[in-house]
Amino acid sequence: MSGWNTCPIPEDWYCRTAENTDDDEGAATDDEDTAQSRDQVVKYERIDVYWSKVGKMTRPTGERKYSALMKLARIALTLNHGNADVERGFSKNKLLLTSHRMRLKMPAINGLRTVSSYVSRYGSKPQSLPFSRHVLNSIRSSHTNYEEWKKKEKELKRKAEEDRGKEEAEGRQVDDLLKKKANSEVLLKEGMCLLDEAMKMKDKGRAMIKAEAANAIIQNARKALEDVETAISKRDSQSKKRKA
Repeated sequence: MSGWNTCPIPEDWYCRTAENTDDDEGAATDDEDTAQSRDQVVKYERIDVYWSKVGKMTRPTGERKYSALMKLARIALTLNHGNADVERGFSKNKLLLTSHRMRLKMPAINGLRTVSSYVSRYGSKPQSLPFSRHVLNSIRSSHTNYEEWKKKEKELKRKAEEDRGKEEAEGRQVDDLLKKKANSEVLLKEGMCLLDEAMKMKDKGRAMIKAEAANAIIQNARKALEDVETAISKRDSQSKKRKA
């Protein structure tokens, strides 16, 4: 509220309201016939014309009388006070997208809307359109351009499917590597446990046999882990190269 109290707009607004009241009181002194006609027909001034007159009012010093209020008025007059244009656009799109044309893409819709808007400039009469050489050439090449566009779209779709297939294959490969890594870690833990048990056994012969088996399991698990880590590192480097 402190900012509003120091703002010059309320002061200008109160002064302008007071001037309007004075104008109404002065108008009440007109002759009776004029008053009757005013009661019968009320003439309203266009809002932009009204504020244009207000903006031209000056003080005795020559300064603009309502400079602060006019800034607010200009901002308010630039605002869109309705959404009729937007709703009209939705209605036109609804007429275009019938049950037999639901697969139209945005370029086709934009093209139809552009043609419709251009034809409406000439009273919606196609025979009244000025057909230049450029327009005729565009019409002749429209089918060729459409076929080229379809070919490009097909190629983009094929490439997207290939990329999606590669990503799925890489995802499966990563899952397999992670499973192998988890299994190798489990085997390594089992081998370490067997080795601990062998070291605690009192029977040296049986302990030796168990230790040899544990060492074999540990070596195989470590070899599998190294292979998995190498494969993961290689895949990561290839992925970075493709992104670069």
